[in-house]
Amino acid sequence: MPLMELLLNKTLPFFKHSISLALLLGFLTYCTPKEKTEIQSCSFDQTEMLAAYYSTTINPRLNNLKIAAESLNNQIQTQDINLGNIDATRGLYIKLLDAYQAWEIFKFHPSSANGTLYNRLNIFPTDTTSVLNNNENQISDVSVIVKDQVGIPALEFLLFGNEGMTKKSVANRLAVGNYTYLRALSQNILDNLSAFQTDWTNYSTSFTTTTGSGDGTPIALFANSFVQDFEYLKNVKMKIPAGRYDRVLKPHFAEGFFAQKSIDNLLLHLDRIISTFKNSDDLGLDDYCACLSVNRTSSTSLDNDILNGFNNARNTLANLQGKKIQDVLNSPSDLDIFNSVIDQLQAITPFLKSEMIPYMGVKISYQDNDGD
Repeated sequence: MPLMELLLNKTLPFFKHSISLALLLGFLTYCTPKEKTEIQSCSFDQTEMLAAYYSTTINPRLNNLKIAAESLNNQIQTQDINLGNIDATRGLYIKLLDAYQAWEIFKFHPSSANGTLYNRLNIFPTDTTSVLNNNENQISDVSVIVKDQVGIPALEFLLFGNEGMTKKSVANRLAVGNYTYLRALSQNILDNLSAFQTDWTNYSTSFTTTTGSGDGTPIALFANSFVQDFEYLKNVKMKIPAGRYDRVLKPHFAEGFFAQKSIDNLLLHLDRIISTFKNSDDLGLDDYCACLSVNRTSSTSLDNDILNGFNNARNTLANLQGKKIQDVLNSPSDLDIFNSVIDQLQAITPFLKSEMIPYMGVKISYQDNDGD
């Protein structure tokens, strides 16, 4: 079952039975922002910030992702994977996976390509049984294949195999399928990214010049995508493997499981969230939140509370760097650290959803079904 469906099915019953009405009412009271009529505006140039994001972050990261996909696709299309080149091919795959972590925040766009890319690029866990069948049957048209059998996770499974599988066994299994499905998957990833890059190029002028915060405006799309990506890291990439919804540990539900990159992926993803929030020396969400802090009664600024929360979670997660997700979840001490990171990220959620978003005049346009 795809992860977002699992999240929907598992989350609501868990919260219904585990949170008392009194606690829930208290939580809602705490998280309720000021009424929109009470929100004070601040002098901030949204278009300058959005232009800076496009030129220094969005476009370069999308270019890097496209280059990584091109490099891997060239390797896969021109060479039969064997013991002599499997390490190099896996290395190119890791570069693609890393580039995706950097760009994932910006997988929004007001066009049909958005849904196509999201649904066919990185739905995990992959359906390993079907992927193997598709490989053996030498499927060449992946456009008709369902979303949990395509994209980056399916490609990863074919290149790395199950845990403990030798490189020779992986290469032999690919040879059985004549590399047909592997090549189709790789080309489909590149084709989707190419279409999305074209759409972003066409949208860039509107993105960097349109003002306002209503539904569908650039600031609304960006703010929602940023918070949604943060929650995807917390709720899907971390809570589901840790069994926070059903009390069942599921390391194989983690992103990057077959490449043994799950923990490092999480760290890289969080680093990219932080760097996106700050946007280097250019105007960024941190500057906007500092401006919006005029709405707070707290003695601390909103940007500082968010950044401190991110950095605390990042520093805690760094204690697990280089470890396999299955080892982390099976170690009581490491699992405690993993859960501490989740809790630290959870503590940031009200700052983002109950302050930053409404202070911008933006509405949450997605549903996370997480109860926060």
